[in-house]
Amino acid sequence: MVLYIDVYKRQVYLIRKICSLHGVDYVQKLLPQDEYRWLFPQEILDSNQDDNKIDRYLACGLDYKTIRDEVGKAMLDCNMKRIEKAIEQRAGLEDCIRSTDIFVNDEMKAFAAALVNNNLGDLRVRPQLSDSELLLVEVTVHMAAVLLCGNLPFLQPLQQLALSPNNMTASFIPTMPDDMLDVARQVLKHETAGVMLYTCPNGHPCIVGECGRPTQVGRCIECKAEIGGTNHNPVHGFEAMQNQGDRTQSGHILGDAQRRDQPDMQDTKNMSPAPFALVRLLTHMSMLLGAQKTPQSIKQIIKPAVPDPGPFLMAHLLKDMEQLSKVLGKGLDDTVSTIHLTIHSLLEPCQPSQWPAPYDKNLSSKDARNGWENAMNTDVITHQLKVLEQQLKEVNDSIRKDERVSSNPVMKMTFGKPELFLRSLPQNSLIHNSSIWSCRRKVSLLSLAHTVEQNNGRDTLPILWRFLQREAELRLVRFLPDILVLQMDLVKKFQNMTDPTFKTIGGFLDSQKEGEINLPAEYTQKDLGLDTDLEVLLPQRRDLGLCSTALVSYLIALHNDLVYTVEKHTGEESGYTVSPADLTELHVIHYEYERDLLPLILSNCQYSMERRQETLMEYNLPSIQHQIFTRFLQGKPLITLNGIPTMVKRQDRNYEIIFMDVKGKVPQERLQALTQHNLVKELQSYSDVCEALSTVELALGFLAMTGGDPQVQLDTYLKEVLQMSDNMAPHVLKALGRCGLKHCVALWQLLSSLKSETLLRLKGDPFKDISEEYKQPLQEEHKSQLTSFLTKSSAGAFLLEIHEFLLLVLKKPKDTDTFRPDWGLKETVVSYMERKGLDVPPEVEEFFPEEILLSQCIEMWKFSALLRHGRSQN
Repeated sequence: MVLYIDVYKRQVYLIRKICSLHGVDYVQKLLPQDEYRWLFPQEILDSNQDDNKIDRYLACGLDYKTIRDEVGKAMLDCNMKRIEKAIEQRAGLEDCIRSTDIFVNDEMKAFAAALVNNNLGDLRVRPQLSDSELLLVEVTVHMAAVLLCGNLPFLQPLQQLALSPNNMTASFIPTMPDDMLDVARQVLKHETAGVMLYTCPNGHPCIVGECGRPTQVGRCIECKAEIGGTNHNPVHGFEAMQNQGDRTQSGHILGDAQRRDQPDMQDTKNMSPAPFALVRLLTHMSMLLGAQKTPQSIKQIIKPAVPDPGPFLMAHLLKDMEQLSKVLGKGLDDTVSTIHLTIHSLLEPCQPSQWPAPYDKNLSSKDARNGWENAMNTDVITHQLKVLEQQLKEVNDSIRKDERVSSNPVMKMTFGKPELFLRSLPQNSLIHNSSIWSCRRKVSLLSLAHTVEQNNGRDTLPILWRFLQREAELRLVRFLPDILVLQMDLVKKFQNMTDPTFKTIGGFLDSQKEGEINLPAEYTQKDLGLDTDLEVLLPQRRDLGLCSTALVSYLIALHNDLVYTVEKHTGEESGYTVSPADLTELHVIHYEYERDLLPLILSNCQYSMERRQETLMEYNLPSIQHQIFTRFLQGKPLITLNGIPTMVKRQDRNYEIIFMDVKGKVPQERLQALTQHNLVKELQSYSDVCEALSTVELALGFLAMTGGDPQVQLDTYLKEVLQMSDNMAPHVLKALGRCGLKHCVALWQLLSSLKSETLLRLKGDPFKDISEEYKQPLQEEHKSQLTSFLTKSSAGAFLLEIHEFLLLVLKKPKDTDTFRPDWGLKETVVSYMERKGLDVPPEVEEFFPEEILLSQCIEMWKFSALLRHGRSQN
């Protein structure tokens, strides 16, 4: 006997749980199926299976039930004796519709007739419709009745969509996203100078940092099309966005319903999730009604275009209902009742929070659309949600007592007292009764957020409200210290590499010994992928490196936002700040959802139960806020943006400033001609020149910061101070030993020129990043004049100055605007030398060709370098 009782209890609980998730109708369909007989007690299987549907329109109140019952009686009085005479019933009802004065206009009469004839297009009842789709047909019919009867101002945009969609083809449809590019542009405008937005050949937005002009080729992360460019010239199809204003689109722009689970589709436009989901659902229902009236107009509203708006909108409605159910923490039946209650509330007058109304009936602008959304949220939906729990309880009581389904065995099992009709259960037991085996309300962050919203939490519990609004992202802030450590390690490893050895993240990880840089596999495989460019991880202020820098900046802003909220609520400003370089786990908002946050919420759920009543659960909201404050937020500092790890590529360093700093700390001298000759002779290969130049650049970086004794030999400085002897080729170190610290700037000038000459002889292009406007060909007369000039003793020194000018000045952004290509080359370089405080050799003034323009500087230097090398070999 005890075993039977235990089985019955489990059956009762399981059936109730399935009903709470999928609805009573779903369980009702399982009852006649043999494979599910085990689910039901024998008394249920032996009873007459009453398959009457639940009348969810009972949410409209007692007036609806009274009218429904009277209509049923009137139908019976018209000699329509049995259900099998459905055709005669329908004809009689149609006659009633045409003759009655209840329907005040032709639109109401046409809709009522179409409803009776099951002729509402995509809203007609069909065998292939799922349970959820049938429920959506019900609520959409309810919506149609309200829009036909309602005359309140806030209903006008929805009425236009449903009844006159031809007036809305250029309208801004509610809950559609604003132009996020405009939002991003405003952020970039205030925080990052020079950044520009481009579009790939397929229209996807891309960012170009630094000067705003592309310097390398990449792939669009959306469609993999080629983007970027070289020498500040974009590749074909990669174009700067011409319209720098707000580009928020009109119409319905969500696209396929399945995309709405993507992170970029989760924005609720500063509304709480529940009101937002309801407003979007009301909008989609209105559009579905409009599609039955004038489908072509609705097709014009939907972007991109779809062949059939009916199934498209039904898919969005299914997604709306799914998201609303998650937000409310309710099962299917309660979610549908919530929708009915919300629709019914649209007929009730409300006091507008703003007058005049900040919208027009056609929502002709983005501001009008946003104004209507805010009005619906503030004046209608939020008030309805505050009384939702009480109304749901009343609706469920009405459904349970409805004589049409009161004898339904599944209804008895779900809402009644099973001990009254299950003979095996003891009577009057405190344990074996309905209240013990009821399903408790599911505890989740979404349901907690909804509860906070119902209790006016934005004003009364600001810390908790803000925390729940940002929680999905806040849980990631705990990774910020580890990300910063990773970025610092990557900067150290790649800071001085001219050409990165690894092109992809996968290639880099494969090269690492276990334990060096341990990047979790789920990050590389899911978020980025092993074939993603490694530069995504390298924090920079340009190109793909912006991704890494932006991630850290966003997490810092997220952390600081909660700290500001706490300071505003407590009225205390500690002034406690910490830089990214000093950041630890103790400084950031740090918690794990499963281990820390969920137990905190569960510990503040208060349960109460009266004798033979179901268990009630309430959140102790003040206690939750207090514990979140004390455990996760109290004492946290503001994180500054100064000190974010940033890698500057060697070719992107500003050597003009470095040279000035070095000269201020270590007096510099020119190299003797003999020393130059010996260095060129000893550094024969391209790799030797690159290693020597890289070493000198590293030494310059240290000297610019720390200074040094100008009389110390460079090889001694490298070995004893920088400890670099083990990492250098001995012959390169020996060659550099010919120079002292006082020669470092001149040595860089010589080695950089030698590197370009060697690359030129290897058929490479040392000036690929310089604008094509400076690469115009020389005339034969120019070559003849240069040949004569290059015989002069000062020609070599002047060519070094020209080469330095090319590398340090003409590679800069917008160089063609500052140094016009039609200027004379000699006068431009002479002016550059004078700004450096150098004397211009008289031979330059007398013999260098005046006719050579700045536009020919690259070809002039190449011609001179090759000619001098040829002479030196003879």
